[in-house]
Amino acid sequence: MKKEKGLTPSEEVCRDRLLKLLVDRCDSKQSEFVKKTGLNQGSVSMYISGKNTPGKNSVSKIAKAFGVAPEWVLGYGPEDGENNMTLTKYEENVIKNLRVASFATQLTIAKLLDLELKQTQ
Repeated sequence: MKKEKGLTPSEEVCRDRLLKLLVDRCDSKQSEFVKKTGLNQGSVSMYISGKNTPGKNSVSKIAKAFGVAPEWVLGYGPEDGENNMTLTKYEENVIKNLRVASFATQLTIAKLLDLELKQTQ
């Protein structure tokens, strides 16, 4: 998705995590990132620069290529990708329903969460 204004907090974390994968797992070489994920060079460049955010298909390819959760790529969860939290049944159901929701719905929810986070900071 093309960005017209500044990044939301979750988009910043997403960009930072893509940079982390680039540096830690691809020796800072975009060509290696492209090779591992199967994404095109232009898209990868836009994602890493923060000019675009990856869509559902790209997130899935990135997560699979690097063995991380799609949610982690999108900026959610612990920094190291480890999930050491115990979820309640309610939280498990929310996540389950979010995973099967349309991508547009997922983005709407992410934007609402970012707005709520900004208001509490």
